[in-house]
Amino acid sequence: MRLQPLLNWAKIRGENPSERQRSRTAPAAFKIRVAAEVTVILRSSDALHADHIHPVTTKHLKSLKTVQQWTSAFSRLEEVVCVTAAENYRLEEFERAGITVLEKYAKAKITIVDSRGRTLEP
Repeated sequence: MRLQPLLNWAKIRGENPSERQRSRTAPAAFKIRVAAEVTVILRSSDALHADHIHPVTTKHLKSLKTVQQWTSAFSRLEEVVCVTAAENYRLEEFERAGITVLEKYAKAKITIVDSRGRTLEP
């Protein structure tokens, strides 16, 4: 089973943050608000990224056997938080240590807010 096309799809989906995403961090929310006035350089620490809340691994995808399991996995891929590149680099450290889902945001001391700026609890 070749999983690279699926992993590429997940990566592409994750690298296109926009106003329509419901959750974001406070710095990312600020960048979205001022995006019309300021150009953000893509490789800067202010660039936006859609961070997958749930890990996407080849091992997990290979373990999926039923249509229901695949449907659930696709639903989880949709759960992302818009973060800045600087925040994403901090989150990657925790992901490499095996800390995932909402716990990684708490460990990285990253606050998630909704599109109206209200803090969301993990």
